[in-house]
Amino acid sequence: MTAKLPAGPCVVPPRSRGGRRASPQRDYFDLPGVHWSTLKAMSESPLHYRFAATHKVEPTPAMLIGQAVHQAVLEPDDFPRHWAVYGGTRRGAAWDTFAVANNDKNILTEDDYAKVLAMRDSVRSHPVARKLLVSGRAEVPLFWTDAKTGLRCKARLDWLRPRARVLVELKSARQFDEHSWVNTIARSQYHGQLAMYLNGLAAVYGMEADAYLIGVENVEPFDAGVFRLSDDWLYAGELLVRDLLDRVAALDGRRRALGRYPAVRELELPRWVEVRDGGGDES
Repeated sequence: MTAKLPAGPCVVPPRSRGGRRASPQRDYFDLPGVHWSTLKAMSESPLHYRFAATHKVEPTPAMLIGQAVHQAVLEPDDFPRHWAVYGGTRRGAAWDTFAVANNDKNILTEDDYAKVLAMRDSVRSHPVARKLLVSGRAEVPLFWTDAKTGLRCKARLDWLRPRARVLVELKSARQFDEHSWVNTIARSQYHGQLAMYLNGLAAVYGMEADAYLIGVENVEPFDAGVFRLSDDWLYAGELLVRDLLDRVAALDGRRRALGRYPAVRELELPRWVEVRDGGGDES
């Protein structure tokens, strides 16, 4: 029997210690579970995965802008409560006073704030993206156990429309022509991310959903588009997720996590290297 989605804004996670239910958003970070942002590091090596799973990554300026765009597009009412704008130089008494007054917020420059709003407006004015986002829930957490490996997994979906059975992920990129965008999807493994999220929906609710990527340029003119990955893409993503989860399960309990090159690797001379014969007649 397929479970119904709750009427509230978030999927309720398992009971925390002591049988008490905490905030679903807080539980997402506190509760253990393999999630995509660390799982994809296993594509590099077990060493990279273990490091990603045990170290907090400090967001870069580009990552902060991406986070701001997500909230501005998907949670517009919360955006002003979590982000502040400073127009001066980030030093001196004025900056110190502003930083203290906004110590609970992320601070954007005026230029970055203008960029965030332009990207938000581009997404929200796109005829298809606007329809996808007309109703639904943002930042929806899921918790489940992978049936094959027994690993606890979790995900936080950008946007979910339960009744329409639609999953939406919001991404940004510098170049948005189809060739560049396809390469970005493959390089960033977005097909694996979508496959894992669809697995979570199926495991928790028995739900099959249509998955869409909304993309927006992070440079002018901030063009936006809506993309749907083919069945071949999602099949490749499913195989990727399965391989990575199997490798994580095999790693559990091992003291040492090997890097990319556990044995000697012979490097071939690349074709672009010009080799000149230095021989010749000497006089």
